[in-house]
Amino acid sequence: MNPSNKSLPPEGTTVRLIPYHEATGGRNMAIDAWLFQDWAPQHQRPVLRFYGWQTPTLSLGFHQDPLPGVTLPQVKRPTGGRAVLHGDDLCYAVVVPTWGVSRRASYEHLCRFLTLGLAHWGLTAAFGTDKVAPNSNSPNCFAGASAADLQVAGRKLVGSAQAQRRDWLLQHGSVLRGPDRPLWQEILGQAPAGLDEWLQPVPSPQAIAAGLAAAAVATYGWVLEEGPLTMAEWSEMALWEEKWLAKTSSKY
Repeated sequence: MNPSNKSLPPEGTTVRLIPYHEATGGRNMAIDAWLFQDWAPQHQRPVLRFYGWQTPTLSLGFHQDPLPGVTLPQVKRPTGGRAVLHGDDLCYAVVVPTWGVSRRASYEHLCRFLTLGLAHWGLTAAFGTDKVAPNSNSPNCFAGASAADLQVAGRKLVGSAQAQRRDWLLQHGSVLRGPDRPLWQEILGQAPAGLDEWLQPVPSPQAIAAGLAAAAVATYGWVLEEGPLTMAEWSEMALWEEKWLAKTSSKY
């Protein structure tokens, strides 16, 4: 399975596709962490997952402290970065072997399907250029766009973050659809862009997930094998969920 050119999962690789579903913030982070730390290494299979949020939730970077005075649920991500206000967004997660690929190269590679997917709706996405994000003291992930993020017309639309452990990599991120801008402004001090600025009507999360899955096939030549989470797997998530609530330690 390990190719000599150290590319990420090569053409023809069978990838488990977990179709779009919604869950609580703690459960969403538990699933991403479990796929990354347990399922993918155990089964030696990459995973592509799409998901949403049952209620508005603030996700925090792995090393970020909970934000005071926020009444919404707060959860830790197993990746870095800063706070994202979830609710109407579409999130993706990719778990793949690293095979010695640099972090920057893996970001560039794994964002290619996002770029192609956005192009399906007529949007031209480009990587951000900020080495140190403006408003660097801001807790807001969308206050700046780094080389890991995608911009449309100079405005950040997709934020992504990574974690690497042993020989596996998790990259997950958020595609903003129609963000609650007053709430973003109130909690994070800055309202972000969203698909609603360019597309009317805004595609549903399910439609975006389907488009991005098709883009992954077209971009990488992967064979997507749909495998929704089983009842046993959902039950296992209950053992992981508490770990990712912001009030508890997120060390793993």
